[in-house]
Amino acid sequence: MRLNARVPENAIAFLSSFLVFPEPGILLGEGSSLKIAPLFKERGKLSPFLFVDPSFSSSPLLGKLLSALSEEGLTPHVDFPAAGEPDVPMVNDAYGKAMKAGADSYIALGGGSTMDLTKAVMILHAYEGKKDLSSFAGLLRVHRKLPFSLFIPTTAGTGSEITPCAVVSSHHGSPKKAIMSYRLVPSYAVLDPLYLASLPEKAAAYGVLDALSHAVESYLNRPGDPLVASNARMAVHAILGEGAAFVHDRRDNERNLRLLRASYQAGRAFSKGYVGYAHALSHALGGSHGLPHGFLNAVLLPIVLASYGRKAHPSLAELEATLESSFASPREGAERFLTRLKRLNEALGIPVSLDLELSAEEVNRLARLARKEANWLYHVPVVFNEEELGRILLTALKRT
Repeated sequence: MRLNARVPENAIAFLSSFLVFPEPGILLGEGSSLKIAPLFKERGKLSPFLFVDPSFSSSPLLGKLLSALSEEGLTPHVDFPAAGEPDVPMVNDAYGKAMKAGADSYIALGGGSTMDLTKAVMILHAYEGKKDLSSFAGLLRVHRKLPFSLFIPTTAGTGSEITPCAVVSSHHGSPKKAIMSYRLVPSYAVLDPLYLASLPEKAAAYGVLDALSHAVESYLNRPGDPLVASNARMAVHAILGEGAAFVHDRRDNERNLRLLRASYQAGRAFSKGYVGYAHALSHALGGSHGLPHGFLNAVLLPIVLASYGRKAHPSLAELEATLESSFASPREGAERFLTRLKRLNEALGIPVSLDLELSAEEVNRLARLARKEANWLYHVPVVFNEEELGRILLTALKRT
């Protein structure tokens, strides 16, 4: 099984090394979101549809954004999708609203869930609603050009403003499925630190820990790829250096911007390097048991990395070295890095295990889903089978 998985993994890694990595245009800095209207006007897009996180429904920042668009002759339409990660019924409902409003372009203002939903709506828009969204799940199944879009992240976490993927479940409570295509990279990303000031502390913590998991897992997959390596290292350095301070106090807009950039860099890294078993298990657990993605990644990442054993030591030691740490061997460097992750989790209130009661059948089901997602797609240091993934999951459960 391990050899069978490695053959397509190696083929994907080899072929992706020749890909030209698509990137959005970027605006950054305080108030940069108020300068976007010309980007729509010069393309003749005068009816943007905004999907906005409900927490910003009464925000002065949203009011200023809508005024800036209207003053330039645009007719923006706004919808506040239900809180939570998107499923197909939510996407279909949102698509219907956008079509009724005559949307010709899109703005996503929110965290990962809002941006994932917006990407999914854009897919339906491109295909005129004639294909079911579930048919796009998997790798490179979106072939049409998507509408012009601009994404404004309100968390320093998912990196969805640069990534070529969206995660959507088929219905509430079902496992999440990833849609991966470079067509999903937004036209523009706007990194405006003002939107992070009101972010709740728990959401801020889950966000930076999600970004950290993107950077670490992609680096372990592709440590020799210059694009992946440089972005992952910069993201790890920023998050481990300032992540805790950011979570506890978001009044410093310069620091907010540095963490936004770290999230963007981590997204840039995993867009090419992909992620690993922490994400695969997180997707399986999150869809079925309603736990936040960033929280699950934070709990699972140290356990998964330790499970890789010596195969992960060189890469983890290299990440530890970016923090100006000295050590005698790759193993010592790796152990120091794992200790850093655990200390950051502790500082941000993340438990060492999950408070869940899962039957043996459920553990096996989740392990099977994680294996199906990861094996042959993610170029992980060690290929695990379902039994091994089940043991990792059991290690993460509080009752063990």
